[in-house]
Amino acid sequence: MRESGLFLLIAIALLGALAVPALATLQQPPGWSVAGQSAGERIGVLALAGDFDGNGADDLVVTARLTNTADAYLWFGAQGAPLSDGYNSWDWEWCMADTPDAVVAGAVGDFDGNGVDDLVLGAALHSNPPVAAGWYGAAGAGISCGPGDTSDWLVWDDTANEDFARNMAAGDFDGDGYDDLALTRKSATADGSCGGGYRYETVVYVYPGSSNGLDTTASWNASLGDADCTDADAFLTAGDIDGDGYDDLVAVSNRSTSATGVQVFFGGSTGLPAAADWSIAEGGEFSAAVGDVDGDGYADLFLSGPNDGVFGWYGGPLGLPSGATYGSADWSYYDAGGGLPGGPSTEAAYHMAVGDVNGDGYNDLLIGEPFYDDSGLTDNGAVFVFYGSASGLIAST
Repeated sequence: MRESGLFLLIAIALLGALAVPALATLQQPPGWSVAGQSAGERIGVLALAGDFDGNGADDLVVTARLTNTADAYLWFGAQGAPLSDGYNSWDWEWCMADTPDAVVAGAVGDFDGNGVDDLVLGAALHSNPPVAAGWYGAAGAGISCGPGDTSDWLVWDDTANEDFARNMAAGDFDGDGYDDLALTRKSATADGSCGGGYRYETVVYVYPGSSNGLDTTASWNASLGDADCTDADAFLTAGDIDGDGYDDLVAVSNRSTSATGVQVFFGGSTGLPAAADWSIAEGGEFSAAVGDVDGDGYADLFLSGPNDGVFGWYGGPLGLPSGATYGSADWSYYDAGGGLPGGPSTEAAYHMAVGDVNGDGYNDLLIGEPFYDDSGLTDNGAVFVFYGSASGLIAST
């Protein structure tokens, strides 16, 4: 399984070899950056890492949003070399029949079992209708989205008043050797007691992988129990947190006023259970990422909430600690005044992802900070990459 899955400036923060810090600010200068091409482009709506061409180093995909269009940018990684400068641009519109409003979700996994990573992007705000589209990677070839190209996999939902594919994650939840795709659907039910006339609820669906790639019919679904008159949504991420050989699904409820927190569904030979096996109830809207950044074979969990920052717990044979709080985190990145460095005190990481972008054998953490201010611009945003090591995420040298 490869994880899934940030606005104008992309900054990679190099963190060097210190013991994992307690609750302390970790604001570091970037070791690499590339600027967007126009004001308000908001590069960094999404950032993902995956080895789409099979050369042993992860490639970086970052999306941007401009009014009624959305672009995806791809940087191919190489063993022992930094990411290249400049833009290699895909135009998401080239691969779709209609102009999309925004590519807001994505996931990376080997859905067809050929040993090379594949990419799925979700356009939840696509006007006709919301869609999720996938491209299968191949050794020496990579993935392509340009004039004349079409996606390898496509699903959609045209139900009125509902969102589809706003968040997603990849993982082999049943241990069959093929990654599966989990994605969210915001279900809307007419309810006269709600001011807007609808009650919303997040349902998670899993599309199984196979030698032919992803099925277009979901094999599992579960409600997150977040029915609310205001809204409902959830971040998704996945990884083998307890080291039993099956990926686990992490669903992080947000937006709803009736349910806030993290639910973990542990995978098994029959897939995911009907109800969550573990939860944490820190307040606030979250984003999350799961991946093994210290190379011990257990996936680690990273969470972010407004007024807080980013906090991480390293996984182990017992999974995650019961009763976990931000104060018990093994690693943290936050500003003493609240939020993340360079952004408002009320802001959290919009999106996070895990992948080995420098090819050193350790997964790295990508953090998207969309309201980061830089070079006299407001809300141009940033993406920070913290490199993994045997001791976890490391501090700058």
